[in-house]
Amino acid sequence: MVENEVVARAGEALLSRIESGGLHIPYKTGGTTLEGGMDCHTLAEYLLMLAGVPSSDCDLSGSNAHWRACSWRGTPEECAEQFGEVPVGAAVFIVKEVSESTPEKYRYDGLKDAEHMGVVLDGCAIHASSTRECVARSKFEGETIPNGGWNMIGLFPWVEYGLDVEGDAGDLEVIEDDGIPIYDTLEAAEAAVPVQVSPYTKYVRIISPDENPVKIREQPKRNAVYKYSAPHGELCLYQGEKNGFYKIRYNGKSRYVMQEYGQIIKVKKG
Repeated sequence: MVENEVVARAGEALLSRIESGGLHIPYKTGGTTLEGGMDCHTLAEYLLMLAGVPSSDCDLSGSNAHWRACSWRGTPEECAEQFGEVPVGAAVFIVKEVSESTPEKYRYDGLKDAEHMGVVLDGCAIHASSTRECVARSKFEGETIPNGGWNMIGLFPWVEYGLDVEGDAGDLEVIEDDGIPIYDTLEAAEAAVPVQVSPYTKYVRIISPDENPVKIREQPKRNAVYKYSAPHGELCLYQGEKNGFYKIRYNGKSRYVMQEYGQIIKVKKG
């Protein structure tokens, strides 16, 4: 796996060379070199390989193949809702309804026709444009562009985005403290002695050594994106623990804070 920022830096460096006049990459279907040209999917593969992804992994047969290989797919708005942002280094697609021009093998799987792709950079995208006949910057600000523009995001499976793409269910070290017992089978539940419900509710108190706001991350990873910062001393409902983070309820959604910046306390119910 390579970091998404590395993929983005490769794209930004290439775009800088192009826009400074030092490089022109023509559009060429199936092309794989700077001098001979590239198309949209071979450009994406070139950036992935520059970042360290083996060509044997990412050398696929077109934008439709890349669309189907993604570990996560959705609209820019769905991506921002689930992960807090559209991360740089993600793939951006123009996906349309299936037509006669759609390759036969992609017509019946329900994923439609990804006819064009690019790579998300900071505040824009880079792509190989058949209309402009070259590799160039494209407008993209993290939102769907209507009427035939960028409308889908895909996360490359060989890139680490600092996001919990598969969700956070199933491997929490401590589940939500709602006082409800869990049993493996109905028989085990029937045979069990009734469990005493906890008279306390757990909270995490935000602890900042320098009393500056603490980052509340969207996923339990140190490089995960964050949208909010909590002030020193704020109390947040405790929901569990994972990867050295407390899972908390913050601004109406489950989010994460590093354990060194939190203290579990109990408050008596009622």
